Amino acid sequence: SLGIASYALVSGDAALVYDTHVSVDHARRIRDVLERDGAREFTVVLSHWHLDHVAGTAAFADCEVIACARTAELLAANREAIESGTLEGPPGIDPLVLPTTTFTDRRTLEIGDVRLELVETEIHSDDATLVWWPERGLLLCGDAMEDTVTYVDDAARLPVHRANLESLRRLAPSRILPNHGDPDVIAAGGYPQ
Repeated sequence: SLGIASYALVSGDAALVYDTHVSVDHARRIRDVLERDGAREFTVVLSHWHLDHVAGTAAFADCEVIACARTAELLAANREAIESGTLEGPPGIDPLVLPTTTFTDRRTLEIGDVRLELVETEIHSDDATLVWWPERGLLLCGDAMEDTVTYVDDAARLPVHRANLESLRRLAPSRILPNHGDPDVIAAGGYPQ
């Protein structure tokens, strides 16, 4: 009922695409819309390795694809099963485009005139990458928050999950945009802190 969102930020002819959605067709539609709006240079950031976030990577095969090192590791280790459709069942995601650039902890990223910070964290999964836009107080959070809650993949890691949530709280975002959430709240600009 929460749907699946991916986000795009466009500055001049540069665009950031945060997650490539659930299929190559969805990702092609995203790219087509952005190209119609004048984007020519694309950078993809993957929030984490779960298939509903990486399935459309082939539509951006000619672009820089950024992920934290753990996401790249998980995608590479599971690539055969992902492409064959045996990881979570058919259809396979073939080809799966792996990250071309990785980082650990934090990385500054410039998209046109916009300066962003990629933040690696362990919330929901052990390979989460969030996009922090300090000038706007906007946090794109992938699955670190879904609607107004967080989901823990590994209960044994709950203390780490909680500590990382607290570190994000210290960012004091004015708005939070999750990849799964109420479409009306997302369309209105996201969830307040």
